[in-house]
Amino acid sequence: MALIKNVIMKGILLCVMLVLSIIGYAQGGTGADPYEDFDCSSGTILFRESFGGDFVSNPEIGPALPSSSSITLKNSTGGMPGYNGYLITKKAVVRRQNGTYPPHVYAGWYADFGDHTYPDDMSRGYFMQVDLESTAQTFYKVRVDGLCENTNLYFSFYGRPANYQVDAPIDLSIMDVDGNVLKKELFTIDCNKNVWQQFGVPFTVPLGTTSIVYSVYSSAGSNGGDFCLDDIEIRLCTPPVEVNSPEDSLCMGSNYTLEAKMNDVGSLIEPITYTWYKNDTKNYNNKGWIKVGTGEKLPLKNITHKEDGYYKVIATSVGVEGEYSMCGSFSDIFPVMAKECKSDTVVYDTICYGATYTFEGDVLDKSGAYEKILKNVEGNDSTVILQLTVLDPIHTDVQETICNGTSYMFGYKQLTQPGIYTETFPSVSGCDSVVTLELTVTDGYTVELEEVIERGEFYQLGDELLTRSGVYERQFTSVGGCDSVVKLTLTVLGDAQTNLQETICEGEYYQFGQEKLTKSGVYTETFTGVNGTDSTVTLELTVAYPSEMILKDTLRNGNVYNMNGFNLYNLTNGESKYMLRLENQYGCDSVVTLYLYVDNIREYLPIIPAEYMSPDGNGIRDTWEVENLNTYPQFIVRIYNRFGKLLAEYLNDYPGWDATYMGHPVPSEDYWYEISIEGSDKEYVGHFTVLRR
Repeated sequence: MALIKNVIMKGILLCVMLVLSIIGYAQGGTGADPYEDFDCSSGTILFRESFGGDFVSNPEIGPALPSSSSITLKNSTGGMPGYNGYLITKKAVVRRQNGTYPPHVYAGWYADFGDHTYPDDMSRGYFMQVDLESTAQTFYKVRVDGLCENTNLYFSFYGRPANYQVDAPIDLSIMDVDGNVLKKELFTIDCNKNVWQQFGVPFTVPLGTTSIVYSVYSSAGSNGGDFCLDDIEIRLCTPPVEVNSPEDSLCMGSNYTLEAKMNDVGSLIEPITYTWYKNDTKNYNNKGWIKVGTGEKLPLKNITHKEDGYYKVIATSVGVEGEYSMCGSFSDIFPVMAKECKSDTVVYDTICYGATYTFEGDVLDKSGAYEKILKNVEGNDSTVILQLTVLDPIHTDVQETICNGTSYMFGYKQLTQPGIYTETFPSVSGCDSVVTLELTVTDGYTVELEEVIERGEFYQLGDELLTRSGVYERQFTSVGGCDSVVKLTLTVLGDAQTNLQETICEGEYYQFGQEKLTKSGVYTETFTGVNGTDSTVTLELTVAYPSEMILKDTLRNGNVYNMNGFNLYNLTNGESKYMLRLENQYGCDSVVTLYLYVDNIREYLPIIPAEYMSPDGNGIRDTWEVENLNTYPQFIVRIYNRFGKLLAEYLNDYPGWDATYMGHPVPSEDYWYEISIEGSDKEYVGHFTVLRR
């Protein structure tokens, strides 16, 4: 019954945690905010105006903004902004039409920089370039619906000067739908700072409010205060979901897998549940969104125009499917578009993260489809499409425990101390795999027990049932796999007379009743049992002292001498003196002095491990060989995988490893070996490769 109650309580607790994890996103309760110290300027995007141009294939000059943006400036169609005009462009321009004067270049204008959304990539991303004059102007105005009341938001935009002569004043205003100003802030874009800068204010949505009007404008204007705008945003103070969105249109018939991850799960309960949504338009409210999948990955296979649209993914706690809302953690909206890749040749290739790929003179480091028109052998145009995939770095966390006095092989290192270790290994894909090992070293321990039982009873020690008085010492394996020693002093009561004979070593003591005995002699003690009967115990105690022994021996035709279970190495010709401290029959110290004469030490051939093997069944290198190993009488061979796991071990007989573990073939990659030769101070450590074709 207690077990059932425990299970029920655990189930109730899990449900409560899941509900609290969802409610916690509203941030409107009286409890502690899980994102109190969170940087809201990098939070979940509720709304973003990035001006488009997400693909390389988009033209350099973008279309005018829709009328819903309430802009009062005029769109410049000639490729350069005019007075109180704006241009949607991928790259800042300096030429413009100046009234009756011919086009000219202002010396004070900055040029040749791209947008903020895709830094260092001038082939993608639009921004707004404005030629501001002295009249008040509205640059962008939008109504956002579906907000959650009493939530913490961050309103911001990115600005950059277009010339270095005059600063540009910019107002940021937050209003309700009736035009009442809820918050307003004036910013100045410094003309001397030619970088994208974020300007923003925090804001808490009032109770009863779910819609606001967000406006970026200039109330005073500034003749010559020309500037650029990008990424006008509203962010929620929760961690966002990151997605590997495609960087260009995807080729028809190709495959692409969207992957989601969170670097900060906040109050969510892991493992995270990811729910994917799709919309025909880039809609920042809850209209038109349709669920298309769940899970960390969303595979798009044999891509057609059916996949065209805008996507986002919502993150929720384990077991809770995410409904579309403006209160939780989700990704920014990103487009997926299919295109016809008219190509004579499609090349698929992969590179590791951080590496580059050279495609007909272009150095690439991002996933995507790249197109080149080349001349074939007949001199005709031939289109080549490169579908390049950048593999993510592989990170693996491993936790291992060893006993004190043993070691753990991690790559080329033999570890004996606890700690956190990091190694980089080559993976099957050829990319670096970073493994972090948390190693714990567990000590064995000794437990001393004193127990008294009545005659006719028994005491269980391990698998033994003890019925006689005495001192019992047994070795067990602890939960951590290490040896532990239990020393039991057992007294059996109820006999009229009990005689004991015990031996201890010099410097030890024997617990007899309340006394700690250290000298040889006969001792008597009367004990009273549970039933009130007396029992007399007579103890004959012997204190054993260290003993000494002198031995002489001769060794011929060898270089290893076994001395009572201990091997002597590095022997030289002639007579040598060795001293060994052992235990005698009482478990006390015994010193043995050996005078060993060595004659005609044998010379052995060098050890030569093979650099690779190919277990294909053709009789050639089907096993991993070690040349000259079997000329040694005593040796140990150990083989490990790249994580330090022991796969095979051979003692004094090595038939050759067949590249299997527990009867199953191991994959093609590098493996590590450790060869120890008895009688030699050399230890061979290295790695070899398993090649399967």
